[in-house]
Amino acid sequence: MCGMRTMHLFLSRRDRRGERLQTFNGGVREMTRISDNPYVPRKAVLLSRKELSPTCTLYRFRGEGRGPFSFTPGQFLLLTVPGVGEAPFSISSAPSEDGTFEFCIKRVGRVTDHLHRSAREGDVFGIRGPYGRGFPVEEMKGKDVLFIAGGIGYAPLRSVLLHLLKERESVGQISFLYGVNTPVELIFRDEVREQAEAGTVHYWISLMEGDLDDFPAPWSRGLVTDFIPRVPADPENAIALLVGPPVMYRTAVEKLFEKGFREENIFLSLERRMECGIGKCGHCAIGYRYTCVHGPVFPYFEAITLTEAI
Repeated sequence: MCGMRTMHLFLSRRDRRGERLQTFNGGVREMTRISDNPYVPRKAVLLSRKELSPTCTLYRFRGEGRGPFSFTPGQFLLLTVPGVGEAPFSISSAPSEDGTFEFCIKRVGRVTDHLHRSAREGDVFGIRGPYGRGFPVEEMKGKDVLFIAGGIGYAPLRSVLLHLLKERESVGQISFLYGVNTPVELIFRDEVREQAEAGTVHYWISLMEGDLDDFPAPWSRGLVTDFIPRVPADPENAIALLVGPPVMYRTAVEKLFEKGFREENIFLSLERRMECGIGKCGHCAIGYRYTCVHGPVFPYFEAITLTEAI
């Protein structure tokens, strides 16, 4: 009996192939790979970091192990900072074949503060995901695409934008309405300038303070939604993607309807604080939906059925 107990204790530990044998009433119950456990992160190495504004930094990672790493624009990952905590971040880069991805992270809490202060090239972190429903990139083929971003909302939309620019001929006109409080908060400034000068993306930028007189794109004081009537997109053959503060959504959707957009062609990212990423903890519930599973991207006709969504 003593020998059997010793064997069962040994078998309950992780073996060399990364498997765990679980015991039940003194017998082997099941075998599952550690890599199949959704709560166990995979390794991610920080390749570079670049300051985009006084509060936002771009981090580039490479996912390692567990096979190919892929995602859909609009999905998110949970980033584990050893000894500090875990936090969700939308991916701000286009899908790539080399396993790299980027986060644009604003300094707002414990995890993000640690990243801004201490993260260096070569540091190893953990990632879980990708999770959630992304933007319908396949539905955009042959259509005009209108992006509307408020503040840090540019970051997740950048993932879609860069993906479309890789196949520029597959879509019609690309218009981007981008609203920030002040010029210093304009993230990815060099990219925006380059795309505006090349004419690959038609930008309209709104500010609450300051000016952008030296910038190669129309700008004005006011709300980003003020530009919607001026955008030359064909509402009968266009898709609108919105990411920003919830207060922006209601006004934006009203003006899109006035312009002739159909509700099935309007998509919103309803980001809520997410923890487990797989719909178990209920922390990100909006009405009867879980943002981490059914979102964060919702078509408008679904979003309006969710309590306090917009």
